[in-house]
Amino acid sequence: MGSFIDEGNIAFWSALRNSNKTKDGKYDIYVRDFFSGWDTPSYDKEACLEYKNLDFPLENEKTIVDFKLIRNGLNYYFEINGYHYQYESKEEKPTYPGFFSQNQSAEIKNYQVNYDQKCVDEAIEKEWNDNSKLDILKFLEKDSTSIKAGESRSFNVVKAPEYAKENYVFDVNEEYKDFVVIENNLIKVNENAPEGLLEVTLSSESKKITDKYSIQITKDVQITENDYILATGGSYLSSSNSIVFPEALFENNGIGNETKYDSSPTYGAILKQKVYGCSFTLEFDVNNYNGHGQEKNNLLISLGGRFNQYYFSFGNGVANVNVYTQSLKQNRTNEGSNIIANQLSGLDGNNHHVRIHSNEGTIEITIDNKKVVFSEAVPLMNLSSFFMELPVRIATNNASCEINNIVTTKGEISNKNVYSHNSNYAYQQDGKYVISMLTNNGWDYRDRLDLNACTFKEFGKCQGAYIAKFKATLEGAGSSSKLCIRIGDEQEQEAQICFGENKIENGSFKNSSSINISKNDTVYVTIYRNNNGKANIGVAKNENDEPTYIAKEFENVSDNGIWLWARNSKNETTKKVYIENIVVENL
Repeated sequence: MGSFIDEGNIAFWSALRNSNKTKDGKYDIYVRDFFSGWDTPSYDKEACLEYKNLDFPLENEKTIVDFKLIRNGLNYYFEINGYHYQYESKEEKPTYPGFFSQNQSAEIKNYQVNYDQKCVDEAIEKEWNDNSKLDILKFLEKDSTSIKAGESRSFNVVKAPEYAKENYVFDVNEEYKDFVVIENNLIKVNENAPEGLLEVTLSSESKKITDKYSIQITKDVQITENDYILATGGSYLSSSNSIVFPEALFENNGIGNETKYDSSPTYGAILKQKVYGCSFTLEFDVNNYNGHGQEKNNLLISLGGRFNQYYFSFGNGVANVNVYTQSLKQNRTNEGSNIIANQLSGLDGNNHHVRIHSNEGTIEITIDNKKVVFSEAVPLMNLSSFFMELPVRIATNNASCEINNIVTTKGEISNKNVYSHNSNYAYQQDGKYVISMLTNNGWDYRDRLDLNACTFKEFGKCQGAYIAKFKATLEGAGSSSKLCIRIGDEQEQEAQICFGENKIENGSFKNSSSINISKNDTVYVTIYRNNNGKANIGVAKNENDEPTYIAKEFENVSDNGIWLWARNSKNETTKKVYIENIVVENL
């Protein structure tokens, strides 16, 4: 049951999760706050460690659950079968209540909603009392990343009923009392504060200490590096050049965006050797991995762009592998998934050797020389990353470990000039690239799979600031035919050139304009991206004409290349689009 915003995949919810995958009526109560977007949740775990594997009543193998959710400003109160919880959000926008179910059938009965402030106040007063099943006042998402003297940090807390109507206070250890100022949930560290360990405690008004943790105070941002690795934010390089994610900082979330390369978190390490998407090998040892009892604990290997994410967790002789990639279903050529998971058992000890290899875009993973077999799908290199040099980043969340003996083989650029997950879709002929025409059914694949799409070797240079130009021609008279161009990662960052319809438009239909083109026309395409991630796509009828920019000021376009596909809404699949004279200039 959640609080939703009608602006895409944005919400807060309190929910049940069947972690043991059996119909025994046992569930975890967990909270997900993704008001900033699905890929970047600010909170995504059990409400607290005590809310795991709880018993709920069963009737004919159906779990009976009573939900109650209250929003009062930034505060959310929920009760699930008598289990209480309070959460403080930062999202001020109006929301509406609702239900969401994922891989689970459900029947909702006796649903009521009330927007009257008086009723909200009375419900909080009545329901949030000392008879709740759990008494809790704890820090929310302990951020143990070091603080530089002179900087500040805010702390959010979760409160159960005993503290719902009672204030709470922060305090720090004696050594730092003269060097910090506490204002509500904000702790400001004086620039004269000495280096050391700041211990932050959380107490009720009655001075009962309910939670605490430690943060390293530094004079400078912690950076350790050698010729091959840069580690920051509390992760560091040991004297033997191992990357250390220390136990004291295991709660740090260095992952950031879950589905694409994200360099914004400071906690993690970057390898200075980039790799080619088409043919790299990355090997390393994972020593002393500890998930600290957390349901969601991960070691991340992230390559540049979107859907090049590899997650590992280890424990009790088992390795869990979750891969966010484009993929190809077994025995099928037109369907796949972005998220693939598998488990490898029978591992010995607490130290493991991991190998990730790209063999012409097909991803192969082994752990302790045992191949990870993905039974449902084959992970593939992101289409637009195939010809590109990709950065490599290593991070953890809710885990501590050491990464040793890293060997990075950059690989060689592929001998291919065109790459598609469907080898029959695009090819080179007489010095031109040829793209086959999809029917309407193929149109649906552009976001999920990108199987029937392609990229070219020249586009491997489309990183940083660049201008890319090429000539595009439709074979035969155009009729409801489109050449689609995507830059970056998102659906909104695409443009559609509509042959035979006298229009050109962009995918989001914002900031767009059009020029008149005729059937069987040739157009000259110009794509420009600057170092700040803004991009434009323009077309012209003649090679030397100034382009008309049909897609203007795309924001936050990633360093993730260019890829193309073509479609026809009248099933005229014999038509082709020809691409030639590609020139990419890095600025």
